[in-house]
Amino acid sequence: MLYKQSKKIVKFLYQVPKFWIVLASLLLLTVLTFADYFTGLHYGFSIFYLFSVLLLTWFVNLRAGITFSVLSIISWFTVRLILLSPEKLQETDYLILTGEAAIRLLFLLSNSYILSLLKKDFEIRTKQNEQLVELSKIKNFFIGMVAHDLRNPLSIIEMSSFTILDKENRNNLSQDQILLLESIYRKSVYMLKLIEDYLDITKIEAGHLQINKSTYDYGKFIGDIVTLNTIIANQKNIRIEILKETDMPMFSYDRNKISQVVSNLLINAINFSKPNSTIKINLKVEDKNIVTEIVDTGTGINAEDINKLFEAFYCSKRTSERGTGLGLTISKKIVEAHGGNIGFRNNIDIGSTFWFTLPVE
Repeated sequence: MLYKQSKKIVKFLYQVPKFWIVLASLLLLTVLTFADYFTGLHYGFSIFYLFSVLLLTWFVNLRAGITFSVLSIISWFTVRLILLSPEKLQETDYLILTGEAAIRLLFLLSNSYILSLLKKDFEIRTKQNEQLVELSKIKNFFIGMVAHDLRNPLSIIEMSSFTILDKENRNNLSQDQILLLESIYRKSVYMLKLIEDYLDITKIEAGHLQINKSTYDYGKFIGDIVTLNTIIANQKNIRIEILKETDMPMFSYDRNKISQVVSNLLINAINFSKPNSTIKINLKVEDKNIVTEIVDTGTGINAEDINKLFEAFYCSKRTSERGTGLGLTISKKIVEAHGGNIGFRNNIDIGSTFWFTLPVE
């Protein structure tokens, strides 16, 4: 709350003409001079002088801050000379007063100069950020344009190869043809995933991630995703089992987006699992949340990967499989946009478990 109010004040001061800031500071100097005079020798209002010095330095310029520093100390020094009785004013008192004035002036000038350096650094960083934002927009536009043109023909290749590999069609194919088509399908799925990941991350960076929820049977939904990834799992003779502790309640979620999350986690599990093993998908309800766990039989999560798994473009060294390093980052953003959480843990015996929650609204 305080931070928001401070931002509003700063924004307002940037809109105030410099002339009015200077005039207000001079008026404050006059008020403080009278305050110094009427309160006597034992009170000094340097902290209020400092406020005006910093205000002028940041919102006007360094010269204005230095000028006000000098004027404020002259005012402070003059008031004390007036208040000290000429009879009691000795040479020692005069030297002490001059030294104190010099220290106060040095304090104000050093603060003004430091703030001017910070302002210059702030302006440089702001300009660099603006340039980075503009470059990011150009990059996102270029990636979006190229990816859009590549996605359509790749989708046709993927769908065609998947259709030909249907059980009924396999009987009419030789083993070499089946291997070739499976390779085509696997590579087209991989390339489509690259394109979708790049498109998604550009949308997320631009703040355009949209969630369109609809109510659908979650158990059937997970089953459909498993069916689509069976061909990839068959390459390593991996079985995928779906285990439900209870019947899944009906709730709303974005099927396309959550399908990305489940597919990302499932493909990772397939890549990291050993051949001739089983991947388990556990579905359960905990505290008004649907929990989805994908348990693999891989080598587990290395210590060096634990804090970086969900970072963009980070690829673990524990596998030779290529990827964009964006899958887990995108999955995290999608789950969080649904109001859920995502995480992982190493299993006690072997492999790891990636999980995410979706609230039942």
